[in-house]
Amino acid sequence: MRELTYREAADQLNVSPATVKNWTRQGLLSTGEKLYPLKSDILQFKRKLGGKKSRRLTSRANKSSARRRFIPLEYVEQVISRKMVNNLAEKLQLQKEDSALLLFALSLHLIAMAGLINKKSTGKRELPHIDHKNLSIEINEWYRELKSPPIGKLMDYISELPIPLQRDTPGLIYQLLQNEGRKSEKGSYYTPPSYADEVLNMYGYKGQRFLDPCCGTGMFLLAAAKKYQSPLNIYGWDNDKTAVRLARINLMLFFREMDFKPQIFLKNSLIDDSDEKFDLIATNPPWGQHFSREDKKNIQKRFRSVKTGESFSYFIEKGISLLSEKGVLSYLLPEALLKVKTHKDIREFLLEKVHIKYVKFLGQPFNKVQTRVIRMDMKKNRAGGESTVFLNNHLYSVDSRCFWANPYNLFDFNCNKTDNSIINTVYEKKHDTLKNQSLWILGIVSGNNKRFISREKKPGYRPFICGQDLRSMQIKKPERYILFDRKILQQSAPAESYDLSPKIVYKFITGAPVFAIDREGFLTLNSANSFYSHLETPVEIIVALFNSDLYRFIYRKKFNSIKILRNHLEQLPVPRFSTDEIRQLTILVQKIEKSGIREYSTLMTELNDFIFRYFEIGDRDRSYILEKSE
Repeated sequence: MRELTYREAADQLNVSPATVKNWTRQGLLSTGEKLYPLKSDILQFKRKLGGKKSRRLTSRANKSSARRRFIPLEYVEQVISRKMVNNLAEKLQLQKEDSALLLFALSLHLIAMAGLINKKSTGKRELPHIDHKNLSIEINEWYRELKSPPIGKLMDYISELPIPLQRDTPGLIYQLLQNEGRKSEKGSYYTPPSYADEVLNMYGYKGQRFLDPCCGTGMFLLAAAKKYQSPLNIYGWDNDKTAVRLARINLMLFFREMDFKPQIFLKNSLIDDSDEKFDLIATNPPWGQHFSREDKKNIQKRFRSVKTGESFSYFIEKGISLLSEKGVLSYLLPEALLKVKTHKDIREFLLEKVHIKYVKFLGQPFNKVQTRVIRMDMKKNRAGGESTVFLNNHLYSVDSRCFWANPYNLFDFNCNKTDNSIINTVYEKKHDTLKNQSLWILGIVSGNNKRFISREKKPGYRPFICGQDLRSMQIKKPERYILFDRKILQQSAPAESYDLSPKIVYKFITGAPVFAIDREGFLTLNSANSFYSHLETPVEIIVALFNSDLYRFIYRKKFNSIKILRNHLEQLPVPRFSTDEIRQLTILVQKIEKSGIREYSTLMTELNDFIFRYFEIGDRDRSYILEKSE
């Protein structure tokens, strides 16, 4: 019987290859001689689960294949329009017309509203006459491309829709028509209008050449149009044909009194060559974009500095190459660029090639997207120097040259001078670290909690703890059990690793780091990881430090991550306390472990007092740390 590769099976089921592999391990899919899933079994499995409509196949874990649509609220300029957008989204979901045809009809509707339809046009014409030469050419080309379908009824339908008039109405509708999976796979989320305006207001001036190399439907181009009051030096590129058409129409409608041909082109910015130079380049490049195998090879040859294959890194290198000598590059980027070890390649490139002028922390501006975002502005041919940072409504400066000394060249833009002074005070003490001195133990991923987790103890089942069972220094007694069989679990460490004691367990995702000592050798679910320290320093000292207000401050400032990552923990200092200090701290930690609700808070305050005194943190800095922790 024919077998399918994991990739082929994944395409059939609209899931990831890793998910197929996991289902195979769990026995949900049968395998052939080569241990790949059988095609007949895949088809049967798909029918059993209800095909593409299956909840399992469109779950959060398989977001890239999700068919659901969502409303990009960040793209709606007026709060009053959001109810209209919700109403519009509901109506569009019932519409069965092709998206491109619907957008075409919408464009005609907007042209008519702009007063560019010749009133003398006869009703016999399928397309009305447009009093704008280049706009008419654009519409007629698009209409022929759509095979000249009848649009009368569709135009009537469009005219009855509750369409909110925005700066980029076509872009808003286009996003409403796209499913979440397509946006996720392309790595593209359109830029909120205020962000585009802010960049142009800061750097834009008449006569400069502006480019958005991933222009979409043209939000940055419209911001440039608003600033320049002329379309002559505005350029846009994108590889989405529909988006490019809408961007051209948008710009022509903005300058409806001028008859011109927009310099907005269907172009792959990473592959297509260009000798042009621009004074300001601003965009929201795709993050985590999936490339075809052929494009991937081509791109890798062109951008040697990028080792990760990350799309936003390619666009940074490309953008720098397109800048004029005094040009500025302004990109919206994931905050992960600053701190994640994987992105060392692009951080090194930036330190060598540009002066990072300005970094603004934007939080989570995209609806339904958990990724935290920054805006980073760069100037060409001036490496290093002071960078202005905007974080939590505060402006301060950071010298980016100091990042060369950081592990993996991490960008500490969220640390100001006061932060660095406190952190340096801690690191100046003689210390060890956990790097190469610990066994790291990942929590279990079952792949099917409903199947493998029980509230009753059964043969082969073992008690486990998860993140919600942890409190600083304390572990709640396990109340659930998991079938521990490494052959069927999606992820697990060897049993002997979990059996180690005493080991330190910690929440994987948390606002404030939480650590406790596991003295019984529990299994942990993936919301809690653990490590077994080989340092001579007792585990009580490590958890005392890592749970303290001071170390929570250091973790937040140095890494700015809600994930507690191994490579971050390996950088935290474990000072060499005296024998008497170790004795005092150990007794205090053991008291906290056994404390009840009343004593707990008092004992934690005592612990923090001890840590602050040890590092000689004065009252002013202590108050500053506690203020920043709120």
